[in-house]
Amino acid sequence: MSKSDKLSSSGKRKTSALALMKIQPKVGTMRRIVLDTIREFGPLTADEITKHGFGPNKHPYTVRPRVTELVDEGWLEPEPETYRTNRGGSPEMVFKLTLLARWRDNTIKSIKKNAAPAVQLVE
Repeated sequence: MSKSDKLSSSGKRKTSALALMKIQPKVGTMRRIVLDTIREFGPLTADEITKHGFGPNKHPYTVRPRVTELVDEGWLEPEPETYRTNRGGSPEMVFKLTLLARWRDNTIKSIKKNAAPAVQLVE
């Protein structure tokens, strides 16, 4: 039995793979909303990101994996020893933009600000 067969034979992993396939087209947009929400409101928990960025109809379970991905990619980091109580009453980590993410934002703003005006061709 190959490694991929073992992975697909596991009910949990197979279910996770199906869930990922269902949400995959939306993932990029969801990550952008997570980043934009933290940019606007400052450091937040996944519950707070869900509330402010996605509204009451989105469940935090769909947002938390995006937060984890953004942490793994260097866009977000947890605030050191900062927790807030989530709506379930449990402590939840607070996430903020990394220095690299803030640098990327400032670089993009600077490029946009200093961009040359569009050239119009005249016939």
